Amino acid sequence: MQMRIYKSIAVLMLVGIALIAGCDRHLDSREPTRSLPDQLAAPVNLVAQLNDRSVTLSWEMTNPSGVSRYRVYRAATGEDFMLQDSATVLTAALTRLPLNQSLRFRVAAVNSSGIEGKPSAEITVTVGLISIVIENNDKFTGDRSVSIRLNAPGSAEYVLLSEDSMFNDGAATLPYSPTRTFELSQGDGLKTVYARFTFDDGSESGDAVSDDITLDTEVQIESVTYSPSGQTFFTGQTISFFVDGGEVGGEATVSFPGAAEIRLADNGTGADVTAADGVYSAAYVVPVGLTVNNGALSGHFTDAAGNDAVTALSAQALDIKATPVGVQLTQAEAMSSWQVDLRWSESASEDFSSYRLYRATSSSVSDVSELLASFDDSRTVAYTDTTPDAATEYFYRVYVIDNSGLRAGSNVDSATTPVNSPPEGVTVASSLVDSTTVLLSWTRNNDDDFESYRIYRDDAAGISLADDLIAIITEQGTTTNTHYLPSGGPYYYRVFVFDRQGLSTSSSNEVSVP
Repeated sequence: MQMRIYKSIAVLMLVGIALIAGCDRHLDSREPTRSLPDQLAAPVNLVAQLNDRSVTLSWEMTNPSGVSRYRVYRAATGEDFMLQDSATVLTAALTRLPLNQSLRFRVAAVNSSGIEGKPSAEITVTVGLISIVIENNDKFTGDRSVSIRLNAPGSAEYVLLSEDSMFNDGAATLPYSPTRTFELSQGDGLKTVYARFTFDDGSESGDAVSDDITLDTEVQIESVTYSPSGQTFFTGQTISFFVDGGEVGGEATVSFPGAAEIRLADNGTGADVTAADGVYSAAYVVPVGLTVNNGALSGHFTDAAGNDAVTALSAQALDIKATPVGVQLTQAEAMSSWQVDLRWSESASEDFSSYRLYRATSSSVSDVSELLASFDDSRTVAYTDTTPDAATEYFYRVYVIDNSGLRAGSNVDSATTPVNSPPEGVTVASSLVDSTTVLLSWTRNNDDDFESYRIYRDDAAGISLADDLIAIITEQGTTTNTHYLPSGGPYYYRVFVFDRQGLSTSSSNEVSVP
């Protein structure tokens, strides 16, 4: 045990002496008397290829015997080398490097014991962004001649541009410029342009950078249609328009007489069933007052490359008829248990034919409900409904009819009639004109809903509505009645007042003659 401690101390002293002497080799062996192997030679011909935000280093090893791996070192200007990576082959790709800084690199071989050989010569590079952009990143172009924006570190001196990723198409080496013009190959379709750079130290960029664009020089409208097809449309109805441009990413519109240009979409919303299928659609609601008679429907299309298609026409013309302008029902007011006053705005339709007033006991009143009245004069804007029942809510609606039979309904308004009260009774008097004639007289009834005076007679007291009705008087101001008096007697009389809704007084006074 004591002997092992002495040997360990001796090894540590030997390592310390080597470090003090500045030796860059060491032995992993515990035997201090073993001789050191020859130091590995330095890698040669270290070169760098600049890629987008990265560097690919490659080198050669004259005698790779005994080499286990390689260590790659990096240093910024004025800084010491730091281990960046290791590799078992003669190349290393370094990423996540700081941009626009001068960086130094060197490589050293390492044997299986971990002893590092001599470092290679240094190489200095400036890492930057390397890219190519065609036509400001547009997806389409209608011109074979396109502008190209290049980006490379300031040491870039030449550039190769080609549609061949291997640059085997005879592409010429051009002086580097941030902007250049490139002629795309013939034929519509997706085009990819590759770029490779040469720097002032003779090195080249590694992987070629590229960008693509679709060359589109032809455009044609396949069809222009509308749905539902073959029918006449009216105010407020919806028409779906379609333009089949055969391409996505374009702009389509339709137009027809009397309407502004209508923009269509290919985004899968509204009338457009499927997004990005090249069929452009829009749902159009017919506005008030629009009339189109056998109108030509035109489709227009501009593709994503800016090519304008020849205007195309729908195979079917478009017919739209304007329904008349509806009116506003402004008043529905119950004036009594049998009377509702109505008022509406005057129609502005030039093709006016008539007003039709409808009534119902539900809010769904329409032109199939009870027809109260019809008016041929557009200036007639009021009406009094005198046929309601008491204590009932009525709903009203006014329709404007034009000369083509088209109609437009107003808003719905309602009024509730109050509970009906019995009419006011009268006081009756009688006198004999002669032996065969009796004169009956009574006080006047002043109710607004007066309908009639009715005179009943019997030969016994206690007259009721079940007795003989001898007269009906409908003039509210008539308050006398001369009546033939049969032989015999006496006779008893009573006058009942009836209103418009059939309600009567419970009774009046009763008189008898002679």
